[in-house]
Amino acid sequence: MMHKVGEKTYADTAFLNAIQSKVPGAEMKPLGYGEFYLQTPVGKVQFDRIRGVDFEGQDGRSHLVYGDAPAVELMLAHAEGC
Repeated sequence: MMHKVGEKTYADTAFLNAIQSKVPGAEMKPLGYGEFYLQTPVGKVQFDRIRGVDFEGQDGRSHLVYGDAPAVELMLAHAEGC
């Protein structure tokens, strides 16, 4: 599940587990220390577990979503049902 607060977007663990299979050519990769990024054909989307916020309906930990604008847009375009 995703959640927006102002200009910031957050995603829960369930979203991270589902999105890799939704974005063509994307692969979830570890950064270390529990941090991950989604490598897409147009750049990286990063997920910061330290800067997440709790939101209603979240499944698992919340992560702040940020990264290369084209990659974030590509991910969001395929986020339906995650």
